[in-house]
Amino acid sequence: MKAAEYPFIHPRDPNQDFPPLPDTAQLQSQGETAEVQERAPKIDESADWLTRTAFCAEAREGRLYLFMPPLERVEDYLELVAAIEATAEELMCPVLLEGYEPPSDPRLSNFRITPDPGVIEVNVQPSATWDELVERTEFLYEEARQTRLTTEKFMIDGRHTGTGGGNHFVLGGATPGDSPFLRRPDLLRSLISYWHNHPSLSYLFSGLFIGPTSQAPRVDEARNDALYELEIAFAQMPEAGEECPPWLVDRLLRNLLIDVTGNTHRAEFCIDKLYSPDGATGRLGLLELRAFEMPPHARMSLAQQLLLRALVARFWREPYAPPKLARWGTELHDRFLLPHFIEQDFADVIVDLNAAGYPVRAEWFAAHLEFRFPKVGDYAVSGIALELRQALEPWHVLGEEGAMGGTVRYVDSSLERLQVKLSGLPPQRYLLTCNGIPVPLQPTGRVG
Repeated sequence: MKAAEYPFIHPRDPNQDFPPLPDTAQLQSQGETAEVQERAPKIDESADWLTRTAFCAEAREGRLYLFMPPLERVEDYLELVAAIEATAEELMCPVLLEGYEPPSDPRLSNFRITPDPGVIEVNVQPSATWDELVERTEFLYEEARQTRLTTEKFMIDGRHTGTGGGNHFVLGGATPGDSPFLRRPDLLRSLISYWHNHPSLSYLFSGLFIGPTSQAPRVDEARNDALYELEIAFAQMPEAGEECPPWLVDRLLRNLLIDVTGNTHRAEFCIDKLYSPDGATGRLGLLELRAFEMPPHARMSLAQQLLLRALVARFWREPYAPPKLARWGTELHDRFLLPHFIEQDFADVIVDLNAAGYPVRAEWFAAHLEFRFPKVGDYAVSGIALELRQALEPWHVLGEEGAMGGTVRYVDSSLERLQVKLSGLPPQRYLLTCNGIPVPLQPTGRVG
């Protein structure tokens, strides 16, 4: 065989135009009328017309398993499936398919269930309407409940929290050409800028693992100098209505939306599948928002999705382009990991949406705040009210250490943060202490 004729599988570019897929009757007729070249290859001749992928069948535990071969065109895969179905129906023999999945193709809609360490990962098929989104989200939660799976757990100290499973949202279009982030790069700029200036969006819906070494770090959590470079990149983006080559967004942001190690996937805004130069499967026009943890109820997840849809709609109509991005510095973690300031900042987001004509209500997210920041306890004396709530604390990944079979990296979970909130305290007469040490208090901006 010549090296050029080796049967490599090359994914098809999703940006081209695809004809409609044939139906079952057409696939079966194609299989019956297909021409087969029966000529045997000559000596030293490269038989490039022969199929070199094998179709395997194996009986295991009383069932017939069919191993699907790798194929380059989804039409060929469907034709093979149609032949299998017709044969199984004629022989009255049920079969189970395994092996290679269908080639990536924008005309296929599919979902995947994959085992992951500690969780079951479910990738739901795209939804074009809100009704589809509601139906699929509620169905997923109900099926998980009936399978005795849940999205919540209790820690050793009894704290009610999430399982740590991601609830990543992927936004895009039916085809890469329809993607709003390729048609309007200013939409992506608006989302990144708004998330940066409103840290509550980064921390309210995420899990326990936050900070620079988490699965979805903010741009300013690892490299403060990246903000200056991000502003330069935003300045190069075309405005709404201007022509923009699809690769421009990837070139501008690929080296900025990363974690401390340079990983482009572990970022709050992941553009690995927006218009990546690595291959056709990376040019799908998709944006992945990763700073979301699976909430314990379907309606809580739907509230998050409704918020995202409202923000996308708002920025499509009116781009968000502040002159400069906020430089939070150490205030990012000192301030916005406390529930009071997250609730205060998120209230500003709700006010913005209502002013733009999207009647999102703050009480829809009361369950998120209570679940994220459970109340530890309260106490009242002499007109002074004291409340303790769980706050957030970054659990940093430590350095590598040797272990059996390789190296491991531990997480420093030795610290937790509490919010101490006082009202009605006369500072000239009373002092709050913890183990005899005065607790530094900061004003919340409210009288009393």
